Amino acid sequence: MTVCFFGMYHRDDSRNENIMSALRRAGCTVYECHYNLWARIPTRLNLTHWQRVRVVLTWLAGCFVLTARYAMLPRHDAVITGALCHADVPLAWVLTRIRRVPLVVDVFVSLYLTVVSDRHWVRRHGLCARLLALADRFIVWCADIALLDTQVHIRYFSRICPRARAKFRRVWVSTPEVFVPNPDRTTGNGDAMHVIFYGTYVPLQGVPVIVRAAYLLRHEPFRFTLVGHGQEYHQCRCLAKELNLAHVEFIPWLTLDALARGLAEHDIALGIFGTGVKASLVIPNKVYAYMAAGVPFITRDSMALRELCTPGRDCLAVPAGDPAALAEALRYARTNRAHCAAMAANARKVFLTRASLDRVGATLRRLLENTATRPGA
Repeated sequence: MTVCFFGMYHRDDSRNENIMSALRRAGCTVYECHYNLWARIPTRLNLTHWQRVRVVLTWLAGCFVLTARYAMLPRHDAVITGALCHADVPLAWVLTRIRRVPLVVDVFVSLYLTVVSDRHWVRRHGLCARLLALADRFIVWCADIALLDTQVHIRYFSRICPRARAKFRRVWVSTPEVFVPNPDRTTGNGDAMHVIFYGTYVPLQGVPVIVRAAYLLRHEPFRFTLVGHGQEYHQCRCLAKELNLAHVEFIPWLTLDALARGLAEHDIALGIFGTGVKASLVIPNKVYAYMAAGVPFITRDSMALRELCTPGRDCLAVPAGDPAALAEALRYARTNRAHCAAMAANARKVFLTRASLDRVGATLRRLLENTATRPGA
């Protein structure tokens, strides 16, 4: 099985790396047809007119480069577009129709939910919001197979693309192999509990909920380490300063190796706590990392989470956007460390049997083998 991984995707995005690694582990040959758009354009939001023109021209140049590179590729069985490559899908559709190979689109996220509902970058009923909603539907129309990470996410897209329901397939996000259990890890005792979170501070992650939970625990033996940077970072820093939270530490983003070591040095990890629609549809990357590393974790409850984990058996789950519930769950974790260790062990078993790179690769290979026999492609 030979696959072309196509697009102007970000090489540092874990979803793309996981998909390619999983395919290779399943014995597939993966050709990358890639143009590094993100190294050539500014990534901030408030661009000048000429910077916007530059972005468009750079993207058009990327289309020409991708077309030339794709034309030189040897024969292959399918094309997969990378995550967050929505703008590349129309070109991929044209090229795959010419070579008569199936197009697998890793939809991964809804642009509308991400930009409009979660991050509030554009007005909900404005023209940009309508175009983003149209883009969500259009890339599904282009796909022979459309990949998403949970069944509830698939149900969301099935409602907005009712004629495309048969196209959707669930493929877990998984996580890089660097996240493994620490053999020296112990369950500890009833003393101070060290809590870690890492992320990009987007609203979906609900980091202000973590800061407010830390405030509720300010007189108890907890220490919080918040790793990363992003949209709500400064808001959270200001909130922590306002609440005088000396037991909360903010540190810059870490490499994967350093992050894996950091997880091993903490007693419990935190997932997401946002209240938006998107947060209820996905299982975040960090949850897979915690499961793989055998680290107990707390995250918001959702139907998406329950597709993979059982709260109380594999993790602790709390209502979204509820600092008091999170604080209470942390108190429970501190006084019930043996149960937390058992949940972490169970979660790792679930990860290995259902969501490891080997399992994801096997799922993808079966999907591609079935898709390659389709004439539409």
